[in-house]
Amino acid sequence: MNRKVSTEKWALACARPFKPEPRHPDAAPLLHRARKKLKRGGRREFPLIPLATAMRDLGLAAHEIRALIDLVYLVAFNIAASDHRPELRILADSVRHFKTSGGRGTYAPAWPALVRELLPPPAPTITGIEIQRALNCDRSLVQNLVDAGHLVQIRPAFPGPGGSRVIGRPSLETFLQSRQL
Repeated sequence: MNRKVSTEKWALACARPFKPEPRHPDAAPLLHRARKKLKRGGRREFPLIPLATAMRDLGLAAHEIRALIDLVYLVAFNIAASDHRPELRILADSVRHFKTSGGRGTYAPAWPALVRELLPPPAPTITGIEIQRALNCDRSLVQNLVDAGHLVQIRPAFPGPGGSRVIGRPSLETFLQSRQL
């Protein structure tokens, strides 16, 4: 079935500017908040970023990023469970400081300020999900850290709501302090 469209209707349709409708009724407020956050340079969700993200943000190669870490221009941690292959995470604020300062001046915050920036408010324990957010890692790395004895597990994980494993906060702080590069 071939339908012909009149030239008048076609001209009218082409004259109107295309304005896509939001796919979801709540999409408009969400997009508005996201755009506002982008305009003001919204804070990153994760305090630590992988090496690849720092390479992309700074436009540098891996060996150049490692040199900046050695020169204390960037703050980094090796969060690997074993020493065979390093798993670097770089403090997002140190990358931001390096970019805004143009590489003028090192970034070396005191340890208590660094802990406040990385971890949720002080409590005797911390959940596995909070560790995943702080270290920007998956649950298997948290499990590997527990298995390797780097973290002290207070309660194991179980299925269902509130089932995240519980870790002693002092063991996480000790681990991070020993793995700061």
